[in-house]
Amino acid sequence: PKCNLLGKCILYIGGRESNICRMCNLVNKMNGRLIHHDGGKEDSLIKLKGAISSADAVIFPVDCVSHSSALEAKKLCKKMVKPFMPIRSSSLSSLVNGLAEFKFDDDKYSVANEKPNKP
Repeated sequence: PKCNLLGKCILYIGGRESNICRMCNLVNKMNGRLIHHDGGKEDSLIKLKGAISSADAVIFPVDCVSHSSALEAKKLCKKMVKPFMPIRSSSLSSLVNGLAEFKFDDDKYSVANEKPNKP
């Protein structure tokens, strides 16, 4: 599906390291920015809070993320009122389908970037 992320920052937690570059390129083509947290392998869960606070939305594959990272992400997203989306797998197609589910307020975005008309 065609998807415009309106310049939003998406945090991807977990997944396969070999797919992250392709996912970043894909999100860039959708007018967004992808940041990655490995889900606790090398990035500590303590860093998860900072990563979530800097993102506009969070997405993670249920087949390739630790239970503790997924639960912590859900808890922090609810606390920070950030949308989060568990997706079926760590594939690119699951990422695209998950991103298409996010509903960013594009009306607010376009109004904020309009220049006022001056006579």
